Amino acid sequence: MNVEEEPKQKRAERLSEIGELKLRIGTTRKQVAVIGEVIARYGSAQKELLVVRAERKRTRQEAQLRYQLARLNKTAASLEALCETG
Repeated sequence: MNVEEEPKQKRAERLSEIGELKLRIGTTRKQVAVIGEVIARYGSAQKELLVVRAERKRTRQEAQLRYQLARLNKTAASLEALCETG
């Protein structure tokens, strides 16, 4: 191989590597963007699910409270509270 050709060949190889790396970087950026979208969608879906669960729990607690208040003897409770306060 000629002394002049060897550096030219190495340069061409490096330029080829640069091209391949640019393609890999582009592909990786697209993959990262897709993963980011999945995270955003999953995160918002998860957040919505948590809100729905909290709403159900609160509704159940409110129903239990209404039931307990309906069963409560308000006169006896008032008298008991007055006796406790002295």
